Amino acid sequence: MKSSPEELPLYLQNFILNEAATPYLQAAHRMSKLPKEDSDFLTLVIDLLAQRRQMTPAR
Repeated sequence: MKSSPEELPLYLQNFILNEAATPYLQAAHRMSKLPKEDSDFLTLVIDLLAQRRQMTPAR
């Protein structure tokens, strides 16, 4: 993990500074406090949803 936002890639710095990103950052913070097996499960679900989204044509 990076020790400061300045160490992150620019696209992540911009995301963090975007007010609309707040709910995602809050969710990530809550997720970081979960037991590892729960965190791993949620990561798998997120990855599967992202893959499904990439395969589904935009409406």
